[in-house]
Amino acid sequence: MALFVALGVYGIGLGAVDAGANMQALLIQHGQRRFILSSFYAAWSAGAIGGALLVASCESLNVPVGAVIGAAAVIVLSAAQILGPRLPSATNGESGPDERECAPDVPVRALLLFGAAVALAFAIDLAVGNWSALYLSEELRASAATAALALAAYQGASLAGRLAGDALVRRWGARTVSRCAAGIGAAGLTIVVAAPVPPVAIIGFLIAGCGLPLIAPLCFSELGRRTSGRGLDTVIARLNLFNYAGTLVGGVLVGAVATATSLRTGLLVPLLFALALLGLARAFPTRHAAAGGAAGPPGKVVP
Repeated sequence: MALFVALGVYGIGLGAVDAGANMQALLIQHGQRRFILSSFYAAWSAGAIGGALLVASCESLNVPVGAVIGAAAVIVLSAAQILGPRLPSATNGESGPDERECAPDVPVRALLLFGAAVALAFAIDLAVGNWSALYLSEELRASAATAALALAAYQGASLAGRLAGDALVRRWGARTVSRCAAGIGAAGLTIVVAAPVPPVAIIGFLIAGCGLPLIAPLCFSELGRRTSGRGLDTVIARLNLFNYAGTLVGGVLVGAVATATSLRTGLLVPLLFALALLGLARAFPTRHAAAGGAAGPPGKVVP
């Protein structure tokens, strides 16, 4: 029981950190008036890779799990105490000039469209994280070491794609990049589902990782571009809720389909989600419509 309570408290804190981190990033983006959120998300990808390497190293050294978790908690707490007072706010130079003012609410339709995209993107991400290694080991008969490469390939490609994302969005616009990202992700997952041997599936996960992880920062950036001031925090907190809705759906639905049929069939679910993201790309503005800057005035979704 104590474990469930602790995990619940951790979940509440994680949700607050998620939303707060996106708010901080958008404050900086508003101040710079250019798209930077993709490289910001790349830091999260780097953190996930670093955490996985830390756990793998401690496992090889037979360090107790409790000690690893405790050390991670001390590191995070220390970093928060040192860096927390330096974080930007609406009253310092990192934010845009309009952050002290109220702004009109973002239309509900826009929130739902981008929320759906965020939910689908995180559902795919969770499905890859939870099921990729099991798929390789059970369906394709890969060794444990080989099966672990699937998630490593996806995460490594995610880091590279997000690092390149800022330049791509500035050059081609959010709609084009989101459409290409979803298309690349769908192509990669198609390869995964059809893979006859582990190396082909690993290549598929790598291709999917090049595109799909770009969707979430694009959604937060675009919805944040439509408001400022106190409205920014509110809309980002609401959009962040779709993140957790997606993770719940992704985990449950893939598992249910896999239990009833097979993991190969279960992975059709994230593939369908990626195809749905192709359609939602129309919610993003064209490059011309977004030319007013990262913190442009609120407006309707460009059809």
